[in-house]
Amino acid sequence: MPTKLSSNKKPTVKEFLSPFPPNIRVIAEHLRKLIKQAVPDVSEAVYLGWKLIGYRVKSGKDDCYFGFIAPFKDRIELGFEYGFLLSDPDHLLNKKLKQVHSVVMREKN
Repeated sequence: MPTKLSSNKKPTVKEFLSPFPPNIRVIAEHLRKLIKQAVPDVSEAVYLGWKLIGYRVKSGKDDCYFGFIAPFKDRIELGFEYGFLLSDPDHLLNKKLKQVHSVVMREKN
């Protein structure tokens, strides 16, 4: 994360994204919109320890963490907690981790 957020309370998503370059914020906002369209009842929260925006969906009485947007100064990772279960015929997913898989996104040059 480019700069530290100083507060004991959780920042809003907008506050969390504010230190990042404009192009990264645009990509993040686009991804947020896509996630909310695909999963209308999604719950969105900032996870400062992981430095990301996490997404949960209700599953009976509980909720299930399924994905995240992790911004960096030069890219964004769209991650899937159970990414190993996803079909990836075009080999777009980063599979460095056993369970979590992600897609790295950058602005076109």
